[in-house]
Amino acid sequence: MSSIHDRRTAPEYPVRGCRHSTRVRHALTLTGFPDHLSRIENCRPNDRCGTSYCPECRKRNVLKHTGRMLGLYQGLYNCCEDQARKDIRFVTVLHEMVQPDIKDVKAGIGRAKAAFAGLRRSFPGLRIEGRFELEVIDTDTIFTKVVCPQKSVALEDLNGGNRTTPRRDMLLLHSHFFVFLDGHDDRLVRDKFASKFPGRYRIKLGPLFENLSVKENIKRVCSYLLKDRYFYNHGFDAQGYSQGEYIRMESLSFLIRSYMSSGIDIQSSLIYTKGKCSTLCHAINSYPSSNT
Repeated sequence: MSSIHDRRTAPEYPVRGCRHSTRVRHALTLTGFPDHLSRIENCRPNDRCGTSYCPECRKRNVLKHTGRMLGLYQGLYNCCEDQARKDIRFVTVLHEMVQPDIKDVKAGIGRAKAAFAGLRRSFPGLRIEGRFELEVIDTDTIFTKVVCPQKSVALEDLNGGNRTTPRRDMLLLHSHFFVFLDGHDDRLVRDKFASKFPGRYRIKLGPLFENLSVKENIKRVCSYLLKDRYFYNHGFDAQGYSQGEYIRMESLSFLIRSYMSSGIDIQSSLIYTKGKCSTLCHAINSYPSSNT
């Protein structure tokens, strides 16, 4: 299936159950990136490292993203729960399987953003607000053990209909975002997403959680968008990470580095729609992050 299988360019840190900060340190050290480790360990207000694997940067980015979404909730619906629930959908899209290479990832993000722009042109006023994410996929487990048939099928489609990959660990480029429908029929919007991103199990579009307020929905989703994963997830269930193995050091090192300013920085991985009027822009920019 993969060309390298168990041959890895970096040794594995053998101890399981270690602190996440320790695993970050070992991943960057063993793969030869001490400068990136130094940036994380010396992260400060005038020189942020930017990665979600830095607790301070993750917290700041979550607060900033949450503040923007709450600003939209205020600016578009005047914080009216009923109106917001009718108009907001949470969407996940699987985009591409790519190798752990910054150029390949950025090219995939560019193609996805172009598709989103085309979709918005079909629905004037519709907003897409979220973030791209990378997930490390152990293709041997996904395609051989088939822990989750749906995920195996979806990734096979993304891989051109076959189960042979250039390397064992591949990256699943995907996105999570809110869609603000602006009165458009969500069934038509979903159909357009499906036409832009054809394939089995690639699109998931649904309403906000009924047991949470709109604000709580926004807070939880914005935190979910900025995950710092250390485990493989062989299924689609968000809890699947709790049953997976540690991500190999080489792949973890790439994830850590990819969201730093020298890789895929936080701005290029965001999916934002520009405001249409000064009132909305003011609501977005003025909503205090302390409210989150």
